[in-house]
Amino acid sequence: MSEQTGGAWRVSRQHAAHLAFWTAVVAVALVLATYLPDVFLRFPDRWNIGLRIFLDGLQDWIIANRALHPVFVFGFDPLSHTIDTIVRSLESGLMNTP
Repeated sequence: MSEQTGGAWRVSRQHAAHLAFWTAVVAVALVLATYLPDVFLRFPDRWNIGLRIFLDGLQDWIIANRALHPVFVFGFDPLSHTIDTIVRSLESGLMNTP
């Protein structure tokens, strides 16, 4: 990596090559993102298969029924609470280890 000798930083050739490579990758990505035409950035119309209406309806139904429907009350909510309990127990155990 790099080390300090006599008040100056010495960087290894491998580290400098990695730094130059990733700097070039970021520069190319920024140039492409800035100058690519809109044609390549838009979602193609032919890929639209009409799921938006169905998914919007499903989202509305989930929002309206998530507090009372048995799928949520007896399925997803207990599963969510179980996973939350396990994660919190693991976190507590890890926090208590030296």
